[in-house]
Amino acid sequence: MFLYIRKLKLLNDFLSKKANKVVALDNSSRLMEEWREEGTEPLANTAMEKVGAEERGVGTVVVDKGGMTKDQCPAPGVGLELQDEQSGETPFVTVQKNNSSPDQPQLLIMEDGEEIPRTSPIEAMIVKLTEEIKKGFSVSEANQVSIREACKILEIKFDLLAKRTQVLEETVESLKEDVVLIKQDLRQSKVSKQELQDKLERLENAARRNNLRILNIPEGVEGDDIKLYIASLIENTLQLEETDKDIAADIQRIHRDPFRRDPGKKKLVRW
Repeated sequence: MFLYIRKLKLLNDFLSKKANKVVALDNSSRLMEEWREEGTEPLANTAMEKVGAEERGVGTVVVDKGGMTKDQCPAPGVGLELQDEQSGETPFVTVQKNNSSPDQPQLLIMEDGEEIPRTSPIEAMIVKLTEEIKKGFSVSEANQVSIREACKILEIKFDLLAKRTQVLEETVESLKEDVVLIKQDLRQSKVSKQELQDKLERLENAARRNNLRILNIPEGVEGDDIKLYIASLIENTLQLEETDKDIAADIQRIHRDPFRRDPGKKKLVRW
């Protein structure tokens, strides 16, 4: 913003200096148009030529068209006499030098005894630009207020969002710990499940076997190979044919039950 104002000031100084060269001609053009409307065009043309010739090196050019004659000129010898061929009056253009700075306006049009400053299009443009900048500053201030309010609202929302995020992070950490425990339980459950499946398979296999129990076989008669002894016993007892005498190959498991002691006779116990 300050850089923009600085650039505007430099532009104003530069254009004001340039306006010193064109302000007299610009005001003279407007003067000619005014005199043209009043029917004093020859006088206007002469004034244009003389003002254009005298404005070089002049600080201020004052144009008086209030009907004053040569005798009423406040500074004889300084004014330039202009003869109006139609009215016979002698309005004049007074060229005055001063020590004003180049930044000040150089033309004043006197109307009804009042001095009205005339500005060039460049000066008018600068004034208009200045007004627009002032309006822009006002709008910018209003926008800044709105932006501040919006920023406050955003800060409140960000605070709420930060709190919610913190709660979510704590919840996520807690869930991670729960997941670790669940994974441990799951691995233990898998091990237990495998053990149970193995046990179930053993029980099912045992239940599907064709179990036979042979009684009254004395101890030690089977020798070293109890499987072969039992197969021979079955073949001889059942008198199987030669084609069916491969029983030993069909026997998967065989073992002797533990020896049971004779409990003896039952005794009567009286109380």
